[in-house]
Amino acid sequence: MPARRLPTASKARLLLLCSVLVYGASISVSHALYLSSEQAYWGFFEPSLDIAKIVAIIVALVMPTLAMPLKFNRASSVILLLLFLLVFVPAVVINLENHDESIDKYGYLMGAFSLGMTLLFASVRAFGAEPAAAPAYIPSKRIVSIFFLAWLFCCLMLVAIYHNSMSFQSLENVYDQREKGAATSLVVGYAQVYFAYLFSPFLFAYGLANKRPLAIVFALCGFLITYMITAERTVFLLPIAMYLLYQIVRRGLMEARHVAVLTLGFSTLTLLIAFLWRFIGIFEKLGFYFLTRLIAYPGVFVAQYYDLFSRLGYTYWSHVSGVNKFVAAPSLLDFDRKWPMLGRILAERSFNVESNSNASLFATDGAAALGPIGIIVISILLAAWLILLDRATRDWNRRLVLPLLLPIGLALVNVSFFTMLTSFGGIIWLLFFYGTWITANQVGQARRA
Repeated sequence: MPARRLPTASKARLLLLCSVLVYGASISVSHALYLSSEQAYWGFFEPSLDIAKIVAIIVALVMPTLAMPLKFNRASSVILLLLFLLVFVPAVVINLENHDESIDKYGYLMGAFSLGMTLLFASVRAFGAEPAAAPAYIPSKRIVSIFFLAWLFCCLMLVAIYHNSMSFQSLENVYDQREKGAATSLVVGYAQVYFAYLFSPFLFAYGLANKRPLAIVFALCGFLITYMITAERTVFLLPIAMYLLYQIVRRGLMEARHVAVLTLGFSTLTLLIAFLWRFIGIFEKLGFYFLTRLIAYPGVFVAQYYDLFSRLGYTYWSHVSGVNKFVAAPSLLDFDRKWPMLGRILAERSFNVESNSNASLFATDGAAALGPIGIIVISILLAAWLILLDRATRDWNRRLVLPLLLPIGLALVNVSFFTMLTSFGGIIWLLFFYGTWITANQVGQARRA
């Protein structure tokens, strides 16, 4: 009797699961061969693995992977996939093998993180909204004009303030320029963030989706000007990442097997760095910029924030503006001049350096706020926002929506959920997509115009 073949969906799920486990293994290898050697100062110790830890890592990775969708075409997909690949998987693997007693130290924390990611995928699938078969809305000419005027206002203001200090730095030499480009006031700070993460991305995504070369040119100028002021590597690389995502969406490469290929690509690059960083210069640089900065730091910060604030006192979200009116800061931090800048507190108290160890919402609003329970709470809040986002964007053009929301996904790898809402467009984009009667034209009408 011939063997029964697995259904297509089961094959896709199995391929996705295998790719995630391979990715986890590649991070473990890179931890042993690169991170614990070259980046040991920043808390990457020689891995300690045994059967119990291997089983714990596998179980923690399998749970959310089984809850993943098989199509990644929702607005939430971009954000969740970035958080999964750049924060969750590295956090589970690195932290559970980073100490002899890792299970005792971080077992509950990583278990809560796995449960939180599972909840995120499952709740978005259950309560979100599938995209419409054909897009109904694109931005109206009036709203595009408003965004361009806002872009122009910020551009002129920032150039007027920083024209004497603007310069183009290599990706390796950015810290002096960051000091020169530091915000001089709250208004200037918001102008910098909105210019880089809202207005320029909007023009770029709109230009790509609607074939408007002039909008793309203005957006690229905006990214370049921002980089010349603040020297943020993310801003420099953002248009490249958005363009690649646009091409992925345009070609319909948004199914589980495509995500599995992407994950295996991450695994391959990680392994090449692990084995070749001592011998080939490009892999040494990628070891810092790709492996350490993009993957390892966001993962290990979840445990480091937990270690520090479980000792000094959980914040109970008192680091969030508004909440601090009702909740006091931890007594040991009440008079710290860096409060409520958690990243600067961590850098000073854990590593004795003057820096800003920005971390994801799972570290700042989760582990630092209330440990394992905090991670569950912030996962629920993020899920609620993502459900609203999916419903708001269901009838919008995917070629606009997904690249446009990529900056938010990248931001959440390094900032608080509440900072994302107020400074990186979390609330603005919800209002934009829900306000279709103001912000949108119907696709058919736009084509006839």
